[in-house]
Amino acid sequence: MLKILLALFMAAAIAAIMSTIDSALLSLGSIFTQDVFHPLAPETSQATLTNIGKGLSWALMLMMAVLATMLPQSIWSLMVIKLEIMSQILPVMVMGIHTQKLSERPLIAGLLVGCGATFMFRWGVDVDLGGWHAGIVGLGMNIATIAVFSLIEKARIKAV
Repeated sequence: MLKILLALFMAAAIAAIMSTIDSALLSLGSIFTQDVFHPLAPETSQATLTNIGKGLSWALMLMMAVLATMLPQSIWSLMVIKLEIMSQILPVMVMGIHTQKLSERPLIAGLLVGCGATFMFRWGVDVDLGGWHAGIVGLGMNIATIAVFSLIEKARIKAV
């Protein structure tokens, strides 16, 4: 009986991980197509945007599968890395929904700085973060960048 419960628990854990990864891939594909590609090519049909998003999701999944087989990390550490990177989307989602006057420039700058800082603290610079995860430090830098760029943009608009 214990072996059956353990097998069910492992199956549930794997299903939860796969569901989370699926949601992350779909979100990244949608963000890319709607916020990056569509503004560059506004005449693109919704069907084409959907296909581009699906293609990006498949490419990311393939890249992650290859990395998962090559990297020495466990599935848990890969989940931590994914969550650190995905946490950078939080300000974009929250501020994009709840702030009417905020343009995309501060959000994109914050996203780039946050992801860059996360990568840098995770794999580049050997710095003691005082027990904080690289993604949380990157998230703080992301939010700070959005605030600074918003103030600069507001000052620029007032000057015009």
